[in-house]
Amino acid sequence: MHDHNPPPSPDAPSSFPAPGAQASGESSEFDGVRWARTTRGLTIWFVLLATTGLLGVLFHFDELAALAAIAGLFAAAQAADLDQQWRMLYFMLSWVVPLAGVAGFISLAQMLGSAPLAAPWGSLLVGTCVGGAIASGLTLFRPFANALAEAMFRTNHPSHTLRLAARMVFLTLLFAIPGWFAIRTLFESLGAQIDSMIEGASLGTGLIGYVMLAFASVGFMLRRDARETFERLGIRRITASHGLAIVIGVLGLFGLNNGADWLQRTFFNTLWLEDQSVNAAIGSHLTLVGTIVLGLSAGIGEELTMRGALQPKLGLAATALLFASLHVQYSWFGITVIFLLGLVLGLLRKHTNTSVAMAVHALYDMAAVLSIPRT
Repeated sequence: MHDHNPPPSPDAPSSFPAPGAQASGESSEFDGVRWARTTRGLTIWFVLLATTGLLGVLFHFDELAALAAIAGLFAAAQAADLDQQWRMLYFMLSWVVPLAGVAGFISLAQMLGSAPLAAPWGSLLVGTCVGGAIASGLTLFRPFANALAEAMFRTNHPSHTLRLAARMVFLTLLFAIPGWFAIRTLFESLGAQIDSMIEGASLGTGLIGYVMLAFASVGFMLRRDARETFERLGIRRITASHGLAIVIGVLGLFGLNNGADWLQRTFFNTLWLEDQSVNAAIGSHLTLVGTIVLGLSAGIGEELTMRGALQPKLGLAATALLFASLHVQYSWFGITVIFLLGLVLGLLRKHTNTSVAMAVHALYDMAAVLSIPRT
């Protein structure tokens, strides 16, 4: 399936996910300087991501390996946008996300079709997974992917990077509902064997993976140098005036969470107990160092990718929804609270910068984990 770019448009935006060289008005003729720059950047990315992905596989850091692979797709997409000489490379990889989505939905359908927990909704969930598999396959085709990118990112000229981002967002949202049931099925099958959902060593590698993904998605070393990349991601120096915003942000998140916690404990006690058990599985075993690493991993990694790279193009509410859909380990009430927390972090990013949102997220997560009873 070939995923060609649209005709040149001098008015197309250059921010992430950015249109390609042609979409930004550059000539389609061969440009030796641009080709050399793109080749150099792509080579560095290839060595970095291949090394990181291999280490992730060898040491069973699955999240790191997966994030490195996705970052590689974005690097290839950015290169194809900048120079048509690299389009064939991206065409060779463009099937990965759609077919991975098909395989994922088929696996979910098999799991949920025989899961006792999903029994009342079994047929509907299997049907949802089948629909998800079909939709995943459709994203392979350019007209469908173009329509997604145009709707999500409000552009008339989708690029390779835009189409890839649209596929990723679309499939993540589709996975949320069947994934929520699948997680519950997994919890029920493991029962008392769940001692920890997170290993401290994997937290730091997850942070590395998210940072690489954010930087690759905005074209670091390909479209942008370091200064331009930091500016695009909203990474700026935290000044004294930002201190008040950080304090207010952390207190605001705690106030929102504590109010929601009281409401859930009072009126949805079963759901509250369920979410408390998830929190305990995540953080009750962590040392102080592990807690700091967890806070930094979530605060820096998630904010860079969500609020830094994605929100300026996807929008505040849609990014918060995507953020919440990545936390399907919680009850529907807990996911709703996370959506609201995402809105607060998005507002911080919008009115200050991503550095402030990272600081607030990290400090909040550290304090929240420290408040979990130790085991």
